[in-house]
Amino acid sequence: MTKKNCNNCILALSTGKKINENNNIDSSLEFRLALIKELIKCEVINAEAVVPIPHAGVYLAACWSELRKEDLWMAFGYNKYSQSMFDISDDLNKRNVLAEEKIGTIIDKKLFKNIIIIDEAIISGVTMTVAIKSLRTYGVEKIHVRTLLPPIVRKCPFSVFKYTPGSFFDKAWITNPGDNKEISNELGADDYSCLDMEALYKLVDDTDICTACLLK
Repeated sequence: MTKKNCNNCILALSTGKKINENNNIDSSLEFRLALIKELIKCEVINAEAVVPIPHAGVYLAACWSELRKEDLWMAFGYNKYSQSMFDISDDLNKRNVLAEEKIGTIIDKKLFKNIIIIDEAIISGVTMTVAIKSLRTYGVEKIHVRTLLPPIVRKCPFSVFKYTPGSFFDKAWITNPGDNKEISNELGADDYSCLDMEALYKLVDDTDICTACLLK
C-alpha cells in the first residue's frame, strides 16, 4: 500500500521510530508484539538464546525470549552508537564504520552455540552481516536470522529512511526477495525467515499504513 503521505510507515512502526506526531509509540509496541507472536507461530528452531540487533531489536528479542523461554543474550552494546542507520544514505563507508562501532564487539561475554538473531528488517544488510561475523568469530556455531518484515526492496518515497536498497551490490533480497536460502547465504547465516506479505496484511488492518518499501 503506497500512500500520498505517510502517517504510519510499517518500517517505522516496527522499529518504534516516531516519524511524526500521528505515530503512537505505545501502539507501535502492541503492533510489534503482534508481529513477534505471528513470527513465532512459524518457528521450528529450538535455539539456546535470542540476540537482538540494538536498538530496535531489543524489545523484539525480549518478547521472543519471554514467549519462547529462550535466554536473552545482549551480546552487543545497547548505547554503543550515536547515529541511526535510518539517517545514513548511500554511503557504504559510513554504514560500515557505524556497524563496526555498533556491533563489531561482543559486550556480554556469555557464549551460546545456537542462537536466533532478530531485527525489524534487512535494509542494506551491513549491520546484520557485521553482527553475524562478530558472533562467528566469538564462537557461535549456528545463527538463525529472523526479521519481522520482509527485506526492504525499494527506496522510501517519504524519506523515512534515506538508503536506496541495492546501492552497494545486487543483493539476494533485491534480485530474489522470496529466496530465503539465498538471502541467508549472502548474510552468512545458517537460515533466514520473516513474515511474508500475506501474514502482514492480515495484521495490518489500518489502511493508512504504508508498505511501499516492501513491494518490488
